[in-house]
Amino acid sequence: MTATLVPACCNVPAVSATYEPTGSTIHLLTTETNDYYVAPAAPTNKAVIFVHDAFGVSPQAKQATDLLAKALKVHAILPDFYHNRKVPFAEGRESIIQFIGQYGNYDKIVKADLIAVVKWLKETHGVDSVAVVGLCWGGLIVFRLGGDAGSEGLEAIKGIATAHPSMLDPAYGAKLQVPVALLPSKDEDAKLMEDVFEAVSKNPKASEKSIHQRFDDMHHGWVGARGDYTIEQQKERATEALNIIASFFRTVF
Repeated sequence: MTATLVPACCNVPAVSATYEPTGSTIHLLTTETNDYYVAPAAPTNKAVIFVHDAFGVSPQAKQATDLLAKALKVHAILPDFYHNRKVPFAEGRESIIQFIGQYGNYDKIVKADLIAVVKWLKETHGVDSVAVVGLCWGGLIVFRLGGDAGSEGLEAIKGIATAHPSMLDPAYGAKLQVPVALLPSKDEDAKLMEDVFEAVSKNPKASEKSIHQRFDDMHHGWVGARGDYTIEQQKERATEALNIIASFFRTVF
């Protein structure tokens, strides 16, 4: 099966959103990246890493990072995985896919970035227990990461979660070393999502705590950059999804 972006990801632009973040911008990955960090109110050895969607760092992603940090009372960081580059959405689907293939490649770039973030959390804040959530493209990234959990530099990864993921394949579910919370929207192929979770369910390293809940009344991107939090239903359902993710993370930390 060839993994691909959900069509809705490329056809509709991000909505505008107004939010005042509670965290701060740091330059962790490079001196050029605008990585977003939220400190906990009290010391903790736990952290959440937020992998943004195809649009990159957005107000919605910062808000979700803030909400998870507050709900779980942990460190939370939203790295700038595109290294301050902008996705060429105006140039069409092929340009988007090419951009993500070049700058969002897990094996060539993003895995090393994630290892760097985990190392920074450990060395700077004493973190040894990490959960990772990703949206859209970030869903692919967290599944790939989940397959590498426990390997050198990624020993702290305890669980992963994704809402409205793109580019998944059942093979990724079969390779997971940690549990997953899978929250697709109406735009993700239902059969594919079922096949992915069936692979997870047959995987003894991931099956016990993993969950699958479909949001059939929500579009692809509703938790991320295509979510309009001024619309009450979208706000409520995004909050519900984040609460599910937070509750799931409490079981894996």
